[in-house]
Amino acid sequence: APSSRSASIATLPLSDPAKPGMTTTKADPASPAAVAALMERVAAQPGASEWVDEACCRRYLVARQGDEDKATAMLCETLDWRAQFLSGLEARHRDIRRANATGKLRVCSFADREGRPVLWMAPRL
Repeated sequence: APSSRSASIATLPLSDPAKPGMTTTKADPASPAAVAALMERVAAQPGASEWVDEACCRRYLVARQGDEDKATAMLCETLDWRAQFLSGLEARHRDIRRANATGKLRVCSFADREGRPVLWMAPRL
C-alpha cells in the first residue's frame, strides 16, 4: 500500500493558473511572422542560402526569447564564423579523401571522450 506521503505528492497540481506567474501556457517567441522577418534580415549574409531555413530561424528566435534584433545579431555572427571557419575546409576534405583512397587513413578501435570514432592518418605509409 502506498504511503500517505507519496499519495499526497502524486495528487498535487503541477501548476495553478489562478496564481500569478504559474501559467501553463507560454507565448510562442517564434511566430511565423517573426521567422519570416528574421529570414529576410539575414538573406543577404554570406552562406544564408545554404544554412538558414525556417527551423534555423525558429531556434535563434527561441534562444533570444523572440527578440528579433538579438536573434539577427546572433545568426549573423554564426554565419560570419561559418564563412571564416569553413573557407579552407574543402581543401582539408580533399586531403583526407586522397589519404583515404591511398590507404593512409585508419579508423581506430577506440573512441574519443565524446564517443566519436577516431581517425588516424599516416601520411608516410
